[in-house]
Amino acid sequence: MPLRIGDIALRHRVVVGAWALRRALPPRGVPTPHMVSYYAQRATPGGMVVCEPVLVAPGDAFGRTPGLYAADQVNLWRDVTDAIHARGGYAVAHLCHPGALLSDRLAPLEAVLEDYRCAAENAGDAGFDAVELDAAPAALPASLIAGYASLPGLAVGGDGGRGLRLLADVVQALLGVWPARRVGVWLSALRPAVPMARQLADMDIAYLHAAAAEPAAMAQMRRVFAGPLVLAVPGQAVPAVLACGGGLADALSFGEAFLHEPDLVALLRQGRPLRLRRPAPQAGRRAVPR
Repeated sequence: MPLRIGDIALRHRVVVGAWALRRALPPRGVPTPHMVSYYAQRATPGGMVVCEPVLVAPGDAFGRTPGLYAADQVNLWRDVTDAIHARGGYAVAHLCHPGALLSDRLAPLEAVLEDYRCAAENAGDAGFDAVELDAAPAALPASLIAGYASLPGLAVGGDGGRGLRLLADVVQALLGVWPARRVGVWLSALRPAVPMARQLADMDIAYLHAAAAEPAAMAQMRRVFAGPLVLAVPGQAVPAVLACGGGLADALSFGEAFLHEPDLVALLRQGRPLRLRRPAPQAGRRAVPR
């Protein structure tokens, strides 16, 4: 069933969700040919592909997380987006800041906002169709949230209020580069998600991408945010979420399921069983959603 998300006209409602592959080329996180083939295999006509978490500034000590802050990274991300477009898909950059990795060098707010602005511009140069801000706690620098201590708390008060203020500032930085109809935000299933959704509704962004939470919380988020809501299916809970996805979300995204089943869209359409399996843990790999 078609769905319009801002400027993106989807032909179906199965989204490739961000999954941390950590296969970029160290030490600077440059995309590789493997990443080009990975996303090409999972792109579908009229489908949306949210690429893995992309750093807006240096900070990954292992260099395996790709970035969008340097020219060589931009050039190779263009190979990825070209491959997605060749399959008729839409490419979305999932932007995050290495804030949790920067405890030894705390950056001022304006410098961080400039990181987001530059990465957003680079995303356009790399051929992405939209950008998605990772607003999970691990992706917004905790040091900056603490730096808002002198500001009055917002809807949820305390650190939550400062986090809302930081979220608004970062989204405004992205909106200075991209139109609102091409900007989405990823929210975790934590308690501030509903106040965040309420705040983002006022900013008229294209969509929210949310981790699965309790049905009551999802319904509340649905009430405060009138735009499209993409619900991330956690782990291997595909059948259960498919059964309850109707009404709670406009589209469903899959991370781990697409990792194992590149042709997941076709399998779901045909009602065929999924060959999902949980791989052995690998050092340094972390899934999104989280």
